[in-house]
Amino acid sequence: TRLGLDAARLWTTVDLTHCLWERLQPHDVIGDLAPTIAQFQVDDGRMGEHVHLPLLSPDWALDLPGFTRWYQAAPCAGVPLMAELSRDAHRGAEMAAATIRALRDVGLVPAAR
Repeated sequence: TRLGLDAARLWTTVDLTHCLWERLQPHDVIGDLAPTIAQFQVDDGRMGEHVHLPLLSPDWALDLPGFTRWYQAAPCAGVPLMAELSRDAHRGAEMAAATIRALRDVGLVPAAR
């Protein structure tokens, strides 16, 4: 890769919120890193602020439809999406269900059978 690293030896986790913290949309900056991605940590945040929010919360900044289009066509399509619920552990079941709904709405998670 551009980083000069052997992708077979270094895998990365991309925390979407940390991209927002830097005022960037994740799908605009991943580029050459895509083949090294082992998982995406999916949650939302505010531009320029290190805060983790549920997907599509009222203060959302993540372009989830844009990320979805990028992810479905990217070399790392199919890499696991991991939801961060740690700040909402007291209502984990509710937040997990809301996250799954948000991911289904944009086509990142298949509809329930």
